[in-house]
Amino acid sequence: MKKKKKEIYTDGEVRVLLEDIKDKFDFLADGQAILKKDLSEVKKKADINFKEIGKLRVDVTILGKDVDVLKEDVSVLKKDVNVLKKDVNTLRKDVNVLKEDVSILKKDVSVLKKDVRVLKGDVGVLKEDMDYVKDELGAIRNELKAKVSRDEFALLEKRVVALEKALRSIKN
Repeated sequence: MKKKKKEIYTDGEVRVLLEDIKDKFDFLADGQAILKKDLSEVKKKADINFKEIGKLRVDVTILGKDVDVLKEDVSVLKKDVNVLKKDVNTLRKDVNVLKEDVSILKKDVSVLKKDVRVLKGDVGVLKEDMDYVKDELGAIRNELKAKVSRDEFALLEKRVVALEKALRSIKN
């Protein structure tokens, strides 16, 4: 092993070395101060971020509950849609039945229109017949007015009966 030689520094060299060490120490101290400041800011930002994360966790929990409620709502809506689909199918069947009924009714109305035309013709004939009967009744009424009234006829009948009795009593 070799022995190291002891190095001897002069006062000037030691001062230069000490100033260099001091400068490096000051540089390290300044760096440490900057790091402490940066670390403090990072801690503040981390605290803010942790608070935000906490708020977000609460929001996520609330949203999770909202999602559960929405899932239930969707389930109910699906059931309602199925019921509505069944109702629509039933209504379609009912509409088809109604269409058939309307078709039958249209045919019936057509037949009824023809019957009404025939009846109108019959009513026309009946009007003519009634007019003839009215005319005949008027003529008969006028003829009867010219003849003896009932009261006069009853009175004449009594006179005839009385005369017949008188004739019988004369004959006997």
